[in-house]
Amino acid sequence: MATISSMIPTLNWGLIMRLLSTAAILLALAAPAHTGKLDIAGFSPGMPDPEFRQKLTVLNCQTDTCQFDGKVIQFRRAGDRSIQQVAYRFSSDLKPREQIDAIAREYGVATRKQDIGDIGHAMGRYDDYMFVGKLLHVGGPLCRWRLGNRTTLQLALWQPPGKPGQPFVYVLYLADERKA
Repeated sequence: MATISSMIPTLNWGLIMRLLSTAAILLALAAPAHTGKLDIAGFSPGMPDPEFRQKLTVLNCQTDTCQFDGKVIQFRRAGDRSIQQVAYRFSSDLKPREQIDAIAREYGVATRKQDIGDIGHAMGRYDDYMFVGKLLHVGGPLCRWRLGNRTTLQLALWQPPGKPGQPFVYVLYLADERKA
């Protein structure tokens, strides 16, 4: 008479682990790539130097800082001279949470709870002792999104309104982490 344990075939755990590993790779490859916006004013991380220079000329900018319509765009380059980060400073009447939602819609990304920074801390004024003396800091990171392919988008508060009726000043950073 056969026992129950002798009726159960022996499992090949090596084969099962290979199949699971293959399934995980296939799921990762099948994940949709970010199809939303990946630039700021036509500038994007990884942009080669000749294309970058051409866009600067179109905007009548001479350096790695470009000002137009009361907005400022700054660029940080990687060792191969391609663009590593684009920083865009702008004013908006939207409050931080509303601005986060507007940026998420514009770039086609979902905002998860863990993406959002400490808005209260960014809005408040706090003292920081660095080197010698006391420095007053205002602002800070509000939200960070991963756009895929190691590209990140971060919204930071540069300056809250000084008086009622004045706009918030934000900085939007688009960066290629591979070039860091």
